[in-house]
Amino acid sequence: MKSPKFDTLVFDTLACKNRLMSKGLSEPHAEAITEEIKQTHEINLQNLATKVDLLLTKNDLMVEIKEVKNEINFVKNGLIAEMKQLELRMTIKLGGMLIIIAGLTLTVAKFMFGNA
Repeated sequence: MKSPKFDTLVFDTLACKNRLMSKGLSEPHAEAITEEIKQTHEINLQNLATKVDLLLTKNDLMVEIKEVKNEINFVKNGLIAEMKQLELRMTIKLGGMLIIIAGLTLTVAKFMFGNA
């Protein structure tokens, strides 16, 4: 939502024209230059942000930042949950491998040393 802009700021065209003429320009030249300055001035004012524009933009950015933080937290929590599941699966697999190694060790010891 754009706020109303202050498109009119006083530009004293008569004073500008008189200043240019006092520096030696002819009246038509001074009027032409003054008109160009006035138009440029008006165009620049149309693109000028007001305090209200800046506050609205700030508020929009704050909302977006909050949304991004929420998304980051959601992803973070999901990753933590996945890591816990992975840790559990790895623990189970490691336990299974230790049992297999212990069984193999006992089998090899029994085979090598017999039933003594």
